[in-house]
Amino acid sequence: MNRTGNETIVVNPPSLRITEGPGKGLKILIPPAGLVIGREAGTPQLHTDAALSRRHARVEVAGDGSVEVTDLGSANGTFRNGRRLTETAHLKDGDVLRLGNTELTVSMSVQEATSAPDWLADGKRLFEQGRAAESKQAFTKALSDPRSAAGAHYGLGMIALAENDLVHAERSFLAAIEIDSSHSNAAFQLGLLAERRREIGQARTWYHRALAAEPGHVSALARLDATAPALNAQRGGTAITTDHEHKDGMASSELLDRIRSKRAEVNKYVEVNTRRRRFLVNLVIVAGALVVLLTAPAAIGGKTFTDWLQQLFGSSTPSWQFLCLFASLSSLASVVAIQIQKSNNYEEHIARAQGLRATLEVLEVSITSGSLTIRKATNQFLKCLEDCSFMEPIR
Repeated sequence: MNRTGNETIVVNPPSLRITEGPGKGLKILIPPAGLVIGREAGTPQLHTDAALSRRHARVEVAGDGSVEVTDLGSANGTFRNGRRLTETAHLKDGDVLRLGNTELTVSMSVQEATSAPDWLADGKRLFEQGRAAESKQAFTKALSDPRSAAGAHYGLGMIALAENDLVHAERSFLAAIEIDSSHSNAAFQLGLLAERRREIGQARTWYHRALAAEPGHVSALARLDATAPALNAQRGGTAITTDHEHKDGMASSELLDRIRSKRAEVNKYVEVNTRRRRFLVNLVIVAGALVVLLTAPAAIGGKTFTDWLQQLFGSSTPSWQFLCLFASLSSLASVVAIQIQKSNNYEEHIARAQGLRATLEVLEVSITSGSLTIRKATNQFLKCLEDCSFMEPIR
């Protein structure tokens, strides 16, 4: 961004303009780190589109400046110019993406001369003045600037918090963290929300994360001190020294418990999804074999075989009709099984979960052997928690 006189020359990064669906008319800038589109991703403009998956698609800026889109195994698919994507696709200016009930038009980088109002600063000022509706509009506009997007998400979270909308508040704070992992205040607010749900361990994890981003975060230190007795009561163990925690992260016994719990969760995820994938693969094999078994004899034996089969079962209906019906049903079952595998992305998710499990195992061994400090182990564990966001609860 360069200033010339009263004008500001702004080089706008690639963007997506909403041309149909919730948020019609708004523009979503694509930050250098990329953007995940979905109901629970970093696009609050689209959270009300029920046809979107939680993490529907990823849009990224490649090294050469081009823009790519990848479907993340969404239920309803991602379409570019009317064609459903089956792999990562390059986008050009004017391309139209459809995700759920939302239509987005691609705009590549351009230079604009503009007065570039500071929507983030306006949003903060209006929020402090108690003008929530106007503040929300300013923060929403600030989302289009990747430099202020994290702060805008945080501001929207604070407004939702003031309106006692805890669900949207948490989503906004998580979106701020996704864009700026060092956003200490967003981490602190997530800790307060977890504490309100009486999830003391989770709350303390967020407080530690706030401290990792801003070591002198007074409010996070205060909440760690205040929640230590509650955590001790929940665990039924000895008191935890919070001064030690402030220097080295959470207590080693607490961290080990969390790692083992997360490993058990990952193990269950791998076990259940491996079983589901194996069932679908076997279904495809069996259905394919049935199709061959039902059609090959008739194709080889011709009318002689079908007449013999009809006579064998004493049916008045031509036997080839039954063979075609059962072959069609078998083929349909095979197609459905393949589509379920693709939509749930089992193979990739299982591989990622297995890698995460191995990381947790190494982390546990490193802690018990003393080869890793608790602070570093805590930071690595928080990274593992971020990496397991793709895991959906097992039902």
